[in-house]
Amino acid sequence: YARTFLDFLGSNTIFYLVLTLFFVQASWFVLSAGFPMLYDEFTHVKTIELYSSQGGAFGLTQTAQDTQLLGDVTRTGSYLYYSLMSYAYSFILSVSGSFYVQIVFLRFLNVLMVLAGLVLYRKTLLAAKFSKKSINVAFLFVTSLPIFPYVSAHVNYDNLLFLFCAFFVHLGTRIIIQKKTSLPEIIGFISVGLLGSVVKYSFLPVFFIGVLYVSLTLL
Repeated sequence: YARTFLDFLGSNTIFYLVLTLFFVQASWFVLSAGFPMLYDEFTHVKTIELYSSQGGAFGLTQTAQDTQLLGDVTRTGSYLYYSLMSYAYSFILSVSGSFYVQIVFLRFLNVLMVLAGLVLYRKTLLAAKFSKKSINVAFLFVTSLPIFPYVSAHVNYDNLLFLFCAFFVHLGTRIIIQKKTSLPEIIGFISVGLLGSVVKYSFLPVFFIGVLYVSLTLL
């Protein structure tokens, strides 16, 4: 029985169950939590609304009231999340006038970002020769922490950064494992890191260290 249990623990079924459990937990927060949720959701949503009203990040202007409420978002380096989400917001705004529906839609998009990031992290760990058992147990532990599905259910740029970070690590790991690379792979790796840095500028140190480490492994 122990052997059967361990084999099952390392199966793809367990991984899909972990993802399902995470999605159910996050969905509960998405649907039941009042607006705004704790981690700056009000600021993120209002910034998305501002971007949507002006068609994106470029040529953005603010009124004195907007600046007092949100800070100077016209000069922020962390603009990619707001720009992308503004198009999603414009879409749902054209479909429904319900503020609840709009927030739920934006929150679910954030949950999907984290789900995609988890899938990418698993691919990276498998490529690095971690066992499926250890990956499934680790993912079950992380996704079961109450804060993880809670933050994932927010309208928050950290969720898009989670996805970009997973992609960045995946591309870097693949280059290291191959011990060689091509120009398209290098361009892809650096491009993802740069895009992650304009999702949230605090990703820049991770980007620089990642590029330096990968470069040293290729010497």
